[in-house]
Amino acid sequence: MKKIIVFASSLGAVLSLATPAFATGGLGSICPQGAFGNLCGNSQNAFGSTISSFLTLIFVVSAIIALVFLVLGGIRWITSQGDAKNVGSARDQIINSLIGLGVVFISYILINVILYFFTGGSLSQVNIPTFNAQ
Repeated sequence: MKKIIVFASSLGAVLSLATPAFATGGLGSICPQGAFGNLCGNSQNAFGSTISSFLTLIFVVSAIIALVFLVLGGIRWITSQGDAKNVGSARDQIINSLIGLGVVFISYILINVILYFFTGGSLSQVNIPTFNAQ
């Protein structure tokens, strides 16, 4: 606990010493290019594409993590040297990583199917409903 407090206070001290940077080009010059570039725009249509990019990133990262655990389970199985306890543990890790990978793919398909039925399109076409002030 003491190490966490020391790390957090050190990080806070370093971040508090940062000097502000004043850009002259407006928001257009600091907005990133690519999938997350629409976060700078406050338009109504940017919501769906932003959420879509974020969910895609989460699905890709979780699939990569599941594949890493699958490979690590295979390595544990190979290096178990025939020990029944280690082989069983490695088999359980491989099965659990395959289940996790299946859950990731099924959830991605399920989200797309539900959005297709409710919105008639994909997540990037979702708009924020607004009230018209007249």
